[in-house]
Amino acid sequence: MHHAPSVLYPVGRSRFLAWLATLLWLAGALAAAGQGWHVGELAWPVLLTGSSVLLAGALAWWSWRQTPPGALRWDGGDWHWLPEARHPGAFPAPLTAPPQIHLDLQQVLLLSLSQAGSRRVWLWLERAQSPARWDDLRRAVLADRQRTPELTDAVWPEKGPV
Repeated sequence: MHHAPSVLYPVGRSRFLAWLATLLWLAGALAAAGQGWHVGELAWPVLLTGSSVLLAGALAWWSWRQTPPGALRWDGGDWHWLPEARHPGAFPAPLTAPPQIHLDLQQVLLLSLSQAGSRRVWLWLERAQSPARWDDLRRAVLADRQRTPELTDAVWPEKGPV
């Protein structure tokens, strides 16, 4: 069996996430404007909707700015999260579990990293961040995922005749 090669993959702010958040915010802003136009006055529901859209946009921008830059490293046996020095959150030891894939769009991955006693770190990884290392990263994430214990047939009772 071939093992995934070791890889050091840079992590930064995701342009994909920025575009997605912007499009969703614009959709909300258009819906709020449509509500205001339909109602025809600045009634409390219109003001509440507009305020909610502004708050959601500010929170999305703040969250995007808080994305921790750094690097995700697979050394062939363990995963490591190496944030830049100005962003705290480094895990002192290798991760106790492989990164969890929450969304795989082939060119973009949403992963979460967790370590006992630490908060979960969410990372949006994009092929554009390092095209030469992208395939190695995907192989490592997917290969390590297959190595993780899964539910076995012993857990699932056999099905009867269909």
